[in-house]
Amino acid sequence: MIVGQERLQEAIQQFGWSRIPEILHTHAEEAAKHNSSYLEFLDKLLQEEIVTKRERFVRMKTRMAHMPYHKTLDQFDISFQPSIEERRIRDLATLRFVEHQENLIFLGPPGVGNYRKCLVMERNERISHNINDCSLISFDNTSK
Repeated sequence: MIVGQERLQEAIQQFGWSRIPEILHTHAEEAAKHNSSYLEFLDKLLQEEIVTKRERFVRMKTRMAHMPYHKTLDQFDISFQPSIEERRIRDLATLRFVEHQENLIFLGPPGVGNYRKCLVMERNERISHNINDCSLISFDNTSK
């Protein structure tokens, strides 16, 4: 191995990069073929590394959140409950209420998706805002 390659491998290891070693030679060949600049080549490598690290971070935070199951808001059938305003739910999913330090309570009878909405938002909150301890609560609003 050439001294420059050894130093490069050592630097990659010290930075903790996992994706770059997998794609380095492919991207180098592509850059040479397309006569890409050094900055374009480096940018592509680093962008892929960033995406990989972000995906790994989300997977780790999802496991640490200890949610009973993994569901997304996209999997929620909004048409099942016509009284739900999809625009409002999507707005709540941005979690602006967390930044404004506001509370959110879902009220409604059983079976309308309150629990799932809470789980999705709690998962998103923990992951995207790096919050380790939070709870969203759904109340049964039916009279007995």
